[in-house]
Amino acid sequence: MERGMTSLKSAIETTTNVALLAITCLILWVFVAHRGLLLHSSAQASDFNTLSSRIISHPPGYEWKKHDETLVLALRSGCHFCSQSMPFYQRLSHLEQGNRLRAHLLVVMPDPESTARPELSAAGVNVESIFGQPLASIRVSGTPTLLLVDSAGHLKDAWVGQLQPEQEQEVVDKVKY
Repeated sequence: MERGMTSLKSAIETTTNVALLAITCLILWVFVAHRGLLLHSSAQASDFNTLSSRIISHPPGYEWKKHDETLVLALRSGCHFCSQSMPFYQRLSHLEQGNRLRAHLLVVMPDPESTARPELSAAGVNVESIFGQPLASIRVSGTPTLLLVDSAGHLKDAWVGQLQPEQEQEVVDKVKY
């Protein structure tokens, strides 16, 4: 009888442990999935109530005041979402070259120029670029991130992650003449 109770107790403990592990995994999965969705959606308008007053430090060698607006493309070599977004960045590059953007484009990458420039050139993204710059210096933690900054360094808008076509159009509409 005592042996049967020990087996039953052991089975209950095992079942409880498995259930707790499953619940923990589910909570972790929900957190990661939610975080992933945030990385692929543009920032919410309510976020800019606090962000619009944020001043972004200009990267070394660049002054915000040189242009009324700057659209910063914070990218990183090896970033899958950055690579997937290159056709959009090429489109922006072509718009700027055709003088059809009121915002100046600036790519900021933490990677050395020797690896990053060829990647941008191969993708047809020929814009002013700053390499070897830690992204945290412009308050960016993930890539790709687009920041629309005014001439005083105030953050006007931001988009994080690979954008959907309607989000890409929103960016174009905000920076095009």
